[in-house]
Amino acid sequence: MRLLANMVSHNELIAMWERKTGRTFQIERVPEADLLKLINEAAFPLNILLSLSLSVLVRGDVPS
Repeated sequence: MRLLANMVSHNELIAMWERKTGRTFQIERVPEADLLKLINEAAFPLNILLSLSLSVLVRGDVPS
């Protein structure tokens, strides 16, 4: 079981790393359509990693 107090968003995680390292990270946003194109063009196993990134980071599919 996970307690709600232990959950952080992706943006909160980045903010924590920025505070810890003392620098600001450059964030680049990739549109979903571009990511789908990359998945279709990528060879195995990179396409699997990109598919998981799309599922979790873009669509928010995480097991609870």
